[in-house]
Amino acid sequence: MVNRIGIYNSRICRLEIFAGRFRRIWLSVQGDFAFIPGQFINIKFATNIRRSYSVVGFDAEKRELELLIDVSPGGVASEFFISAELGTEVTFLGSLGEFVYKEKTVDAPVIFLATGTGIAPFLPMVRSNLQGRQVKLFWGVRYNNETFLKAELDEIVAENPSFTYEICISRPEGEITEFHGYVTKKLELEWESMENITNADFYICGAGPMLGDAYKLLIERGINTTNIYTEKFY
Repeated sequence: MVNRIGIYNSRICRLEIFAGRFRRIWLSVQGDFAFIPGQFINIKFATNIRRSYSVVGFDAEKRELELLIDVSPGGVASEFFISAELGTEVTFLGSLGEFVYKEKTVDAPVIFLATGTGIAPFLPMVRSNLQGRQVKLFWGVRYNNETFLKAELDEIVAENPSFTYEICISRPEGEITEFHGYVTKKLELEWESMENITNADFYICGAGPMLGDAYKLLIERGINTTNIYTEKFY
């Protein structure tokens, strides 16, 4: 796919709110926008403040671009999306970034580690099949009501048998069927059971502390730094 970088005008055409702080937003985009799974757009807000958001998906026929946004950090960008409604205008630069799947001729799995909205770049990646390689996603959230993508992940599993996932909840309320703890702990527990894990490619996206912990764990387990790709969200 040819990557195009340009300034685009759009309007919010769909909006969903989950767990109070998460927004799934669809933008109706004008122009010849395209992206490579894993890339992001850069949105301009008032007073020339810019924020970057990974593209969850793009429907070329409908010209709709999807974003997953956490408004809890506060600030100008968060306030913009808290008050946003259908028809709100959004100007952005894109597509940008090199946190994309790297094709390799190796029979080893791909491991995705994500927290919160850090799952965003991985959704279009897993939908693109990734050369038929085995793919496992570890997604960490804080509370039970933040697992709103579970049904969508199940749909991807049904369409792509080589994809599996684990949800990790760090602060669960009541009994849960998901793992209680951090994604790094769950990865440690499953390490020995995953085939050819030492040759796997690891993609990590999310909160800074998780990135640091995951990177340290992988290095301690002997993973080559050329097999580790990171994208810090916050």
